Amino acid sequence: MHYNVAGLLKESSGYKSMETVDDIFFVEEMNRQADAFGKLVLIRTDKGIWVSADSVVLIELDCGGCLNQFEFQFEINLEEEFIPYIDMKNNSIIHIEPGEEPFRIDADNIINLEEAFSQYTFMKIPFSPRCTVQCRGLCVKCGMDLNTQKCDCNTKHIDPRWASLVNLLDSKND
Repeated sequence: MHYNVAGLLKESSGYKSMETVDDIFFVEEMNRQADAFGKLVLIRTDKGIWVSADSVVLIELDCGGCLNQFEFQFEINLEEEFIPYIDMKNNSIIHIEPGEEPFRIDADNIINLEEAFSQYTFMKIPFSPRCTVQCRGLCVKCGMDLNTQKCDCNTKHIDPRWASLVNLLDSKND
C-alpha cells in the first residue's frame, strides 16, 4: 500500500493519477490482517495529495454469537489529504499547526495507505459481528453451538421478581 508520488508533487493543483489497490494491510486495533481491492485516485492539491479510494475490504472476524471465525466483507470510501514533509518546489520543510495530525507523505515521497485503511476498517467493524443473520449463538448453560446442534438445557430464565406471577399463571391454567 505504498505509492510513490514524487512526480505528482511536482505537478500543479488538480493533476490526477489513477491506481489500483490490491494489497494486504494490518489492522492494529484488532491485531488482524485484511485484504483490500479497488480503485484509487490521487489528486494534487495546493497542500499535498488528496487520496480518494473506493475499495472492498475482506477481514476474518470472530462471530459475536457463536464465536466461529468468518470472513466479513464491506466497502470503504476513503477520502483523506496527505501532506508532505518537504515542499518539492522550494525544498522547505512543511510545518503543521499544533493539534493537527494529518496523514503524511514520507521524506522519500511515498504515501503509505496502511494506517488510513486500518482506521477506516476499524470504524466499519460492527461491535458484535455475526457470521449470519440467523446465528443462534451458544447455549448459556452448556456452551453448545446452537447453529449445529440442539441442546436439552432448560434455558428459560425467569426474573425472580416475576416468578410469583408465573406461578399464578400456571395455577390458573389447571
